Amino acid sequence: LTKMNELPISVKKTGYSTFYCPIDAQLQNGNAYIAKVNEEEARITFTKLSDGRIPKNTPVLIESEEARAQGQTVTVIAKLRTDGAEYTSVASGSNDLKGGYYTVSFMKSADHATYDAVIERKAVDTHTYTLQNGTWLYFVGTKLQGFKARFELKDVAGNGSMSGVKEYTFIFNDEETGETKVVDAFGESKTDDVIYNLSGQRVNKAQKGLYIMNGKKVLVK
Repeated sequence: LTKMNELPISVKKTGYSTFYCPIDAQLQNGNAYIAKVNEEEARITFTKLSDGRIPKNTPVLIESEEARAQGQTVTVIAKLRTDGAEYTSVASGSNDLKGGYYTVSFMKSADHATYDAVIERKAVDTHTYTLQNGTWLYFVGTKLQGFKARFELKDVAGNGSMSGVKEYTFIFNDEETGETKVVDAFGESKTDDVIYNLSGQRVNKAQKGLYIMNGKKVLVK
């Protein structure tokens, strides 16, 4: 047996992947985010973890600007912490991503009884979404991969189409730089005329204060 000090994370050209590890890890390249879901306002806010430090048992979204810039798959390295110390856990209730380090297999994709029990789904209208080839898609397979993260999201469109994550606005916050960007479910940063407040809510008109326009913070005086 060979002792592993790091884990490779494959990130597609879209620039995103997910990760879950039962051991503290630090990214050597790339960024890690936790996520908070607001179902009533159909938005998901991603908050960047400082210095790429991922506390154990914390499911995260991985971002690689290099993969997106090059338009090809890039390997992000997560170095495992082996000095016996631990990173500070994220605050309770601050992360709505789910994850596990083991792979769960189902006899068939329609085996909902087993499926619901394993993922602890709390509502009938809640669906599982996993990152597939860089895009969040409704999970209909027979194998839920280990060392990955997922979302359990309600159908906020209310039409039973399971469009789920596509109906959500994605907000990325970098507390270190103060930068905020808004995207549509991992599409391009918004460049339309829609205005958001700092909570990610759409507003009809900007009054005095800070707003997000075209994916950037703007101060209206």
